[in-house]
Amino acid sequence: MLFFCRFIVFLLLALHLCWARAEAGQGASGLDALVDRMARKMGGAEQEIAQRLQRARQAGDRPAQLRALRDHYVMDAFLPEPIRSGADHLALEPGFDVCIELATALHDQDTLAIFLALRAYTEAERDRALSERYAKQAIDSAESRHSAILPYLHELEASRLLGLDENEAMIAAEKSYRAFEHKDNKVMMATNLAIMARILRAPQTASPPDLVRAIDYLDRALRLLEGGEYPLLLGRVQGDYGLTLRRQGEFAKASAKFDLALALADNNVDPLRITYLS
Repeated sequence: MLFFCRFIVFLLLALHLCWARAEAGQGASGLDALVDRMARKMGGAEQEIAQRLQRARQAGDRPAQLRALRDHYVMDAFLPEPIRSGADHLALEPGFDVCIELATALHDQDTLAIFLALRAYTEAERDRALSERYAKQAIDSAESRHSAILPYLHELEASRLLGLDENEAMIAAEKSYRAFEHKDNKVMMATNLAIMARILRAPQTASPPDLVRAIDYLDRALRLLEGGEYPLLLGRVQGDYGLTLRRQGEFAKASAKFDLALALADNNVDPLRITYLS
């Protein structure tokens, strides 16, 4: 359980660090070191998943099998190639359809929503209509149950849309932010502000004013998280802050943010995650 709470933050930060390293230029050596560090962590994480799955199968523990498969497919969706190569990436079966059937049979609605969202993400470029259907099923289910996995599903949805259309991704994030602002849900407001900052920073052609707006969104997200109740979400925001500072050429400040993000992921367990991982 603690394993998943930590590695989801490493995965998402690793993805953006690899994109940043791909831009090359000044400060790339520091990013190389971070990417190598994450590759080592992910290698251990994948081995742990495989061991958990093997133990669960030997014990006939279907819920534990489902949790291990969930963790594997989250990693498989987001693990960037530079880290995949350094992490001795594993290939596990069964596929999505079998996992969805298992989650349905076990009445595990949150894990089912995660698999639906992952399926939407992986289908985005091949079959957009199918991808949209899976994404809607996942988010509608989680929202109807007021599930704690909503921030994670919104991360997946933003990544899915960002690969298709940046403007569409921003519209979706802004709509989601307003809805949660109306409910005074500070966790989801902060999540969507971080997503909007990521969308502004993502294009290679991001302008200086776009990056300033992104920093403003991240500052607002940090203020919403000042209580420290959700350290892993705070770590995600700090990591995004570092990546945005790097785009602005503030390499020393960016490095400090990366270190803070990784320390938060190493040393904390987020109740937002634990509520659905018991």
